[in-house]
Formats: sequence, structure tokens, C-alpha cells
Amino acid sequence: MPCRFIVISDTHFVAPPADREGTWWNRTTHRYSQKMGEALVELVSSLAPDFVIHCGDLTGWDSKANCELSIEFMDKLGCPWYGTPGNHDTQHPHGRELFNETFGLNGRTWSYLRDVGGLRFFFLDVVHWHADSGESFPFYDMEQDNSGRIVGMGYAECDLVWLERELEQTNRPSVIVTHAPICFRDTYPLKTLPYGKPVMRKMTPPSEFINDMIGRKKLSELIRGNSSVKACFAGHWHINDAVVSDGVLYVMTGALREFPYEVRLVEYTGSSLCISTHSLNVPELREISFVKEWNNEWVKGEQDVRNIIFTFL
Repeated sequence: MPCRFIVISDTHFVAPPADREGTWWNRTTHRYSQKMGEALVELVSSLAPDFVIHCGDLTGWDSKANCELSIEFMDKLGCPWYGTPGNHDTQHPHGRELFNETFGLNGRTWSYLRDVGGLRFFFLDVVHWHADSGESFPFYDMEQDNSGRIVGMGYAECDLVWLERELEQTNRPSVIVTHAPICFRDTYPLKTLPYGKPVMRKMTPPSEFINDMIGRKKLSELIRGNSSVKACFAGHWHINDAVVSDGVLYVMTGALREFPYEVRLVEYTGSSLCISTHSLNVPELREISFVKEWNNEWVKGEQDVRNIIFTFL
């Protein structure tokens, strides 16, 4: 059953007034959420997918107004959409409530599956906050983080148990969607680190610019042992990238809130995934966001990670 779907990530919608700007690889243009959202609706309409996948961080700062703006634009896309929480969506209860209401979740877990377009999608929540005590929390706790008790984010153990059980019973091609990536390169050819900080070496390991997902290796082993999983999609790093490991395609999609403002179009044929990368029609935002002196144009990815044909048996 062939299908076409769009993958987006890190929209970071912020409701007006939003005059606060940020930076990551480039400037993060919070104040232009309305323009970005309108351009997203226009692009999705022109590409006419069957559905849309969001890899998390719908909101810039988790608040009721920002959640409502996120839903407003996602519901204007003209097709069904599905998503997984990002770290920005868990700063207060509003973001997780958004996922409960939108996808009919029970409020105890934010992982779920959907069968659409001939594929089984597992939306795995990997943004529980892990403390040095071994506990994990579904909401960000600034007090614990400031005291140094938060060691990172990852899935709750019950979510991995759920995924393992469901994968054992799955006999159809499957896709796993997370916020943080499960597999990536050992090094990247960075010009500068986030915020324009200088790099210390020509090829930079990810550990120098972002924290690893808690439990990632265990999750990778589970995927490696299951032949149903064909691809994994993620965001969080705000870059376009793709790697193949043990017969599974791992794709990262850049952020819609900063340069280069792009989405992925995935065409599933039944035996392959054909992926192309498409830009929002916002040349003025690309110009505002891109910081020339930081030279971080590399986040767009080389041609081989922007347009991909991945065939599987």
C-alpha cells in the first residue's frame, strides 16, 4: 500500500508577543512563528501528503498559548498528523496534555502506535528526565536540574517494555519516531559549535555539542534484533542527516524554527523509502536566521542525506 508522508521537527511555535530570539546553530526566529506556520501550511498543501509526522518540540516554551498555536497550525495542514513529545513540550503539563487530547492517550504513557499507509509507526516518548537517583520524570524539573541531579533525558523503562512487546508481535514494515536520534555518525565536520563557539578539532564527536539519549544503546540493540523495523525518524539536533546501520535507515530532520527551514517528503512504495527535502517559501527568514560568521550552512546536509532512496526486503 504505497503512501506519501511529510516529516517535520522542532517547529517551536511561540504565540505572540514573541520578541525573544535565541540561537543554536543559527538564530532561532521565535517571533516569526506565524509566518513559518503559514508557509508550512502552504508547502504541505502543495506536496499533498497522506499524513504528516512531527518529531517533537512543537512548542518553543511549553505554555497554554503556545500549545494552542501549535495545534492551530497542525490542524490546518489538511491531512492527519501524528507526533511525539520533545523536550520543549515537557517543561509544564500543557505540552503533554496536548498529546493526551490530540491522540487519545491515557496520561500515563505518551508512547503509542498507529497503522497508516501500510506501515506501523511507533511513536516512542524519549523525553523523560532522568535523575542521578535512577528515577525518571515526565516533566522537566528546573530545581532538580539546577541542583545537578538531572543527568539527561531518555525513555521511561515501561516505554521500552511496551516497544519490545509490540515489536515481537509485529509482522509488517515498521517505523520508529523519536525526538532524540537513536543512531548517528561518530563525528561531524563542524565549523563552529552551537552558539558560535569554536570547535576544538576538525571532525567533532556529537558528545561535544549535545547530550546523548539515556538508554540509547539498549534501544539500538532492540531495533537491531527486530527485522520489522525499516527506518527511524528523529529531530532534536536541528540538522539534516541520515545513516544506515544494520539494515535500518536513521533519518534526522532539521528544525523549522531556524535555517534552513525544511521538511522531508517520504514516499513509501512497499519495498523502499524515497526521501526528498523541501524548503519553506521563507527566503527572508533564512536570511535573518543564518549567521554567516558562524559558517553553519552544513546543517542542511550533503546531497546524499537530502535525497535518499532506501530499499529493503
